[in-house]
Amino acid sequence: MAMIGRPDLAEDERFHNRRRIADNPPPELDVPLAQWFMARTRAEIFHQCREARLPIAPVYHLDELIAHPQLAARGFLMAVERPGISALRLPGLPMQLSKTPWRVRLPAPLLGEHNIQLYCEELGYDRSELTAWRQGGVV
Repeated sequence: MAMIGRPDLAEDERFHNRRRIADNPPPELDVPLAQWFMARTRAEIFHQCREARLPIAPVYHLDELIAHPQLAARGFLMAVERPGISALRLPGLPMQLSKTPWRVRLPAPLLGEHNIQLYCEELGYDRSELTAWRQGGVV
């Protein structure tokens, strides 16, 4: 509570148990916490909470993740080729396996590429039904 500029709240016994606060957050914390968060950048919040030994992790925008140096160093984002379409950068596995490295074996299917297999062969619909669905804009 001292970190957010409210040492008086640290003396309130309702706030001495982190579990109780997490399970039933008192509304009196809403305004001071909101003011504290809004007055800081994401990086400042992250570093101050880490210094206070609070569990925290930043939430990134997609463009920030794509450019993140840690993800680049681990080869997390990979280019997946698809004939007739430019390569897509897609996320890989969140971990690296030394004995069984992971790779993309097949490209992602095009929209509707497996409709016949799925609807007719797997689910048992007639091809004429699938054709009618296509014409009606259902699939």
